[in-house]
Amino acid sequence: MGNVLTRFACAAVVAAVLAAGCSRHSAAPAPAPPAGTPSQVVDRVTHAIYDDRADDARAAFDDALKSQIQDYQVRFLSQSMHGYGAYDGLKSVSADPDRARYVYRAVFAHGKMQVEARFDGTGRLAAYRLIPG
Repeated sequence: MGNVLTRFACAAVVAAVLAAGCSRHSAAPAPAPPAGTPSQVVDRVTHAIYDDRADDARAAFDDALKSQIQDYQVRFLSQSMHGYGAYDGLKSVSADPDRARYVYRAVFAHGKMQVEARFDGTGRLAAYRLIPG
């Protein structure tokens, strides 16, 4: 039981770091937004994290958040996700397109995690939070 609580607390801390971020303005042109619907983008990011592919996960995030995501954080989340078994995809829980906020349930062979995502005005992820449970 203690191991599960420790794992949950650590995952929550890492998820909070991934969700943190503030917007920065840059003179460089904004990169193209990730292709696909919000659910497709969030699924690709979730799958990349599950597979411990930090660069692929970072590709969908805005510049402010992208620079905060460390390889070891993705590796830790990947290991936590693998504790739930094989990743089976996302199911929509709620969507607020006007505010660009979406909530999904990541389904695994032996459990579920909630995924909360927020997109910026350019279609890039500005927040991504995994909540075990």
